[in-house]
Amino acid sequence: MGTIEISLNGEQADADDLLALSEQLQAWGYQEDQPLAVSIDGRLIPKGSHPQVNLAAGSRVEVFCLRQGG
Repeated sequence: MGTIEISLNGEQADADDLLALSEQLQAWGYQEDQPLAVSIDGRLIPKGSHPQVNLAAGSRVEVFCLRQGG
């Protein structure tokens, strides 16, 4: 298990380089069924690809939570 430093929503954060993005999102507290949009280094990552994507040191990750209401 290797801990790497990344940027998560503009803040420094730790990630496990052995976890797939889907697993890392859960480790950060996001729910598996939660509607999310995820960008890594400015590139949108389709939800179906989350299990195949791993983060690299220095990655810039943005997680957008979709909400209803007004």
